[in-house]
Amino acid sequence: MIEHDWSVLCARSSVDRATNTISLFDVVEQILMYSWRSGDAFVGPFELVSLWSRGSENLPDRRQARISFRGPSGSLLLQEQQEIDLREFRRMRARYRLAALPIRDGPGIYYFAVELEDVRRERWDEVAKIPLEIIVRPQA
Repeated sequence: MIEHDWSVLCARSSVDRATNTISLFDVVEQILMYSWRSGDAFVGPFELVSLWSRGSENLPDRRQARISFRGPSGSLLLQEQQEIDLREFRRMRARYRLAALPIRDGPGIYYFAVELEDVRRERWDEVAKIPLEIIVRPQA
């Protein structure tokens, strides 16, 4: 069974080829905007980085993961899918690269929902929720 270990929103990440370690740069918890109009997007770059692993049974598996970006109203603003393939390796990092984030609901708490497909039950299970606070403050 596949398990979600962690997910982090950052500006960018880098994988060292010699050691296969990942570095996350500029972790994003909130964004300060000095103006906002309906339909605005906040230009990135952004990456949502997740670590997935085999469960305690250590069984090879392959499934779809999905991230959904939702506004304070709950509206779906963005959705991406990626295959999580743990048949050969015990762990896998998934990196979702985003050029911009749609900020359609104005200020408030937005969030990324990280979901894993449950094929047998024909549903998506939410395994993580990453908040992102959008603050709009006029420039002084």
